[in-house]
Amino acid sequence: MFRGFLLLLVAALMVGCGGNKPLVDKPTFWRTIEGTITYGERTSLNSGAVLQVWLLGTERLGTPSKTVVSATISNPGQVPISFTLDYDPAWIIADHFYTVRAEIRDRGRLVFMSDRPVLVELTDKGASVEVALIRASTRT
Repeated sequence: MFRGFLLLLVAALMVGCGGNKPLVDKPTFWRTIEGTITYGERTSLNSGAVLQVWLLGTERLGTPSKTVVSATISNPGQVPISFTLDYDPAWIIADHFYTVRAEIRDRGRLVFMSDRPVLVELTDKGASVEVALIRASTRT
């Protein structure tokens, strides 16, 4: 009896460990922005660091923008840090401008940030972008 239960438990665990496949597949019509985060300082991130990246859209540069999509990466490792932002092309308005902004927080404290949004040209195949961060002010 116990052996049967043990085999059932092991089988259930093996089914649950099916790899890195997401629970829900990304629709095939979605596009992806592939990007890299860098910063110029020679410092290591702690395991409590969190990277947040946003795709922002605005009608005119210099005006307030709205978040189209964002991604959060816990314990992102060391630079360069790769990220992806998946978006539905239906969310994109043809005559608007799109930018990427990022920040890294360590245990809630802002450590690195974009000093300005990075303009990204969205194509029918997605986009690629590199975002260079600067050290955040100690006042934050």
